[in-house]
Amino acid sequence: LLSSSGFYPHDSTGNKRRPEDDFLIKLLITMAAQQLIAGKETLAAMRAEMTRLDKQLPEYDTVVAMYGVREITAAQLIAEIGDVRRFPHRSSIVGFAGVNPAVDESGKHVSKSNPTTKRGSPHLRKTLYQIVCTCLKKAPTDEPVYQFLNKKRAEGKPYFVYMTATQNKFLRIYYARVKECLEAFDTKNAPQGKQTPKPMSPAGEAISPVCIVMSFFRSAKIVERFLILGLDFYLQDSLPDIL
Repeated sequence: LLSSSGFYPHDSTGNKRRPEDDFLIKLLITMAAQQLIAGKETLAAMRAEMTRLDKQLPEYDTVVAMYGVREITAAQLIAEIGDVRRFPHRSSIVGFAGVNPAVDESGKHVSKSNPTTKRGSPHLRKTLYQIVCTCLKKAPTDEPVYQFLNKKRAEGKPYFVYMTATQNKFLRIYYARVKECLEAFDTKNAPQGKQTPKPMSPAGEAISPVCIVMSFFRSAKIVERFLILGLDFYLQDSLPDIL
């Protein structure tokens, strides 16, 4: 700070900090910033590739047209759920997502308020929660999902009760619309005299390119979190020695 007088700030031990220490601090911060920027660029590239693959699917336009769903959210939904026709009923897809209430019955005891099962993919539940939060924030009065949410809220239901119930409602609508879209697509493109092929049963097998990109996307986000934490610990560990 006062280099002309030869004086430098003192560290926590009372020793004067040398000019080369300032250079090392700047170098560490610059390297950390470069690593974070590289991680952000990798995530952006994966998002673009995921969206490109997702747009090739016949149900993409139907999914992205639903309120609260955008390109990334649509890719997450399709990748996590897979072909909806592998679920025989709407309740099956709700149970798969884990947003259905658990059964609590024993003899004559029947519980009236049960927590959700939380089975299935936590990534899917997080995506559903984000969609419902968008509906809650924007409050589109003409949307059936928000109308259901507002009805449950007006009944005096607790926050997490009506939010989970709305996720359940959204999934049922998703199931009906996407199943209708896929069946119409198969009927239109099926050769004359041949039956429409049955959907593949393993989750996401019919859309493996999107699932692969989705898997890389999750890995990149995990790497980014560890990168930030690692750099934070590294700087906290190194800077005191320098300062």
